[in-house]
Amino acid sequence: MSRRDVRLIASIGDAKIDAITVKNRQRPICEAVVLELMTQIAERGLENPIAIRKVKHQKGALVLLAGAHRLEAVRRLGWDSVTCRAYDCSDAQARRIEIDENLVRSELAPLDLATALAEREEIHIQEAGGNGHGGDRKSHQARTIRKWSECEDEPVERHQVDTMSTWSFAAIAAANTGLSERHVRRLVCAGKAILLAGVKNFRVSEVPPKVTELIAFSKLSAQEQIDVATKLATGEVPTITSAIESLKAPLDNDPEQQDEPDVSDAVLDLVKHASRLQKRERTVLIDELVKAYQADIIAALARRAEAST
Repeated sequence: MSRRDVRLIASIGDAKIDAITVKNRQRPICEAVVLELMTQIAERGLENPIAIRKVKHQKGALVLLAGAHRLEAVRRLGWDSVTCRAYDCSDAQARRIEIDENLVRSELAPLDLATALAEREEIHIQEAGGNGHGGDRKSHQARTIRKWSECEDEPVERHQVDTMSTWSFAAIAAANTGLSERHVRRLVCAGKAILLAGVKNFRVSEVPPKVTELIAFSKLSAQEQIDVATKLATGEVPTITSAIESLKAPLDNDPEQQDEPDVSDAVLDLVKHASRLQKRERTVLIDELVKAYQADIIAALARRAEAST
């Protein structure tokens, strides 16, 4: 089933709240958001209906697509039923609808934003036939990037579907979220690393991770990412930053390491500025430095290359 096959069953209707199943949500309920919504709904009513899915292979069971905070708010207000729109869609489409609503409608915390973008990129690649960039982007510059929405009430024309695959995911996400394409790419990289390490490990801390911490985490080696996630999950450290620092601590306290200071950056800078010397002197100096500090130079180049990405 493709993106254009999401079908609206009922534009507006009421459903029993107890009959709606809420499961496997992309992010947990935020208590502050629920309390704010309760106040708004008590004063003005539910202005934006929730979205539900009618699952045929589960005997027509009703499953929440979008609006978990609204649903929880009206539940606490004592409502028996809630206004909703009902859709017929696949499991993959249901996940995409939930993520799109979060990205477009919500002020997400950095952790939720990074993981949502990472999951959304994977969905985009699948919908584009395995290619996240698609075809010739230049030939489609005049076309408008299709906006993400909670669900599509109107049929999607074929050329609109094709446009989804020809634009890069970063361009589409940037147009929908207001972020820069570069920032989208960095968050996607961080989100993938977090999902692999287990997002639940990052939710146990009382201090929500910052964007800079998530990006720093994504640049660690696979083993270091596992170590950081474990330290957070066990409560050994309160933040990603402190976890990363703890990985370096044993080396900092090692007397042998202190007796052999890292001179790689200094050597690399010396090589870089050797151009000021005469050709013959420069050649001799560089040859001697490379012979003496080859491993240090390689290490410094690797660190600088990683820092620039």
